Amino acid sequence: MKTEADIQTEGRAYRRVSLVLYDAILLVIASLFMMLVYVKVVHRSSVKASLIQMAISAVFVFGCRHFLNIYKQVWRYGGSEAYIRLIAADSVATVLFALFQLLPFSFRIPLSQALFVAVINLLITLLIRHIYQFM
Repeated sequence: MKTEADIQTEGRAYRRVSLVLYDAILLVIASLFMMLVYVKVVHRSSVKASLIQMAISAVFVFGCRHFLNIYKQVWRYGGSEAYIRLIAADSVATVLFALFQLLPFSFRIPLSQALFVAVINLLITLLIRHIYQFM
């Protein structure tokens, strides 16, 4: 028989996994939106290169969010500190991604394109978190 603590632990794990999945979906949506807006850039580079960049960006974003314990927060009761930590995590991820672009072996996309994806993803994520507080 499960104890109350076991049920709470399972509930927290479910919320963390669902938040990561929601954020992954939002990152894909922001990246696909970017591909539609920057059609000329995507045609110059390949779709494969853009997908690789999307995957590398996701590694930086989710790595920084994990490092700053974004998914351990209870967003329903989170205040401004939770939002600031999310903004800080995504800002660090964007800077790291931009620095990664300077490496000679990486596929390069324009910095404006990378910033566009980062900002759109952050705005959508903040909006979803804000809506979640009122549900």
